[in-house]
Amino acid sequence: MLNAIAGVLRDKTAPPGQLVDVGGFKLHLHCCGPHNAYPTVVIEGGSGCAAPVYQRLQQTLAGRLRVCTYDRAGLGWSEESHQPRDAQHMVTQLHTLLQRAGLEGPYIFVGHSLAGLLLRLYAGSYPHDVAAMVLLDAAHPKTFEVQNKQAFTKRDSIVGKIMTLGAQLGLTRLYNPLFNINDRHLGPLPDEAKQQLLYLSHRPQSYRTFFRELSDFNASAAQAAEVTDLGNIPIVAITATSPDDLPDNMDKEKFIADKITLQKELAALSSNGRQISLAMAGHFTLVTSRQCADRVADEILRLAGAMPAG
Repeated sequence: MLNAIAGVLRDKTAPPGQLVDVGGFKLHLHCCGPHNAYPTVVIEGGSGCAAPVYQRLQQTLAGRLRVCTYDRAGLGWSEESHQPRDAQHMVTQLHTLLQRAGLEGPYIFVGHSLAGLLLRLYAGSYPHDVAAMVLLDAAHPKTFEVQNKQAFTKRDSIVGKIMTLGAQLGLTRLYNPLFNINDRHLGPLPDEAKQQLLYLSHRPQSYRTFFRELSDFNASAAQAAEVTDLGNIPIVAITATSPDDLPDNMDKEKFIADKITLQKELAALSSNGRQISLAMAGHFTLVTSRQCADRVADEILRLAGAMPAG
């Protein structure tokens, strides 16, 4: 009986996929889908987002494509690197991971939120590794400048320390103000993904890494801004424009218009780029809801050549 209970617990908490040594620490990598002639899809998550956030999109694509999610150092099931959390370090770690895992490129990179900075730098550093990029409500180096707000504040620093301490003491099992698996953002995910995220939300490193990535946002933005031309790499920038995703005290029309402007600039990094707006999508439901994930998957499949244009 005890062995059976232990087995169930391991199923919920064990990382799907594998842990890959990238030089003194291990990163979690989870690949599924067929090995075929199409490019492998690599999904890069948003700030603080562990791999299960992208489970619905991964499962939707895996019927036709090889799809890999991974956790950056300190997130999800990956070990902490004890290195800076700026874009350059994260890009180098991703490149090492793909090489050591034996994944053959070039890849279609899919990047959500913060990943817009990382993939911009990755494509500038390793252009021959990139078959195409799909940017999902992706960060622009000027994101916070246009929003007239700071990327990281003293309040964020305090909250980060409190949440890390709370997780260390086990308090997040009683009250977790930053994580609700049933809210409108994560609620649409499959139950398995929500249970994995709930487990990961109790790990102190989840909060420590999230706030470290925020604190290094300006450094990452400056590094990404150095990349001004991505040649003719196919880029699709998909923008979430649902006003329901924004606070009531915000000028929603201006916010969405400014965001679209920045998203078009991201697409314009390539002579083969385009921007698409999805009015049904919020920043997270763009990847967590079935309807939005299906729409995103269609664009990825077209880029891979696994689905007719149209």
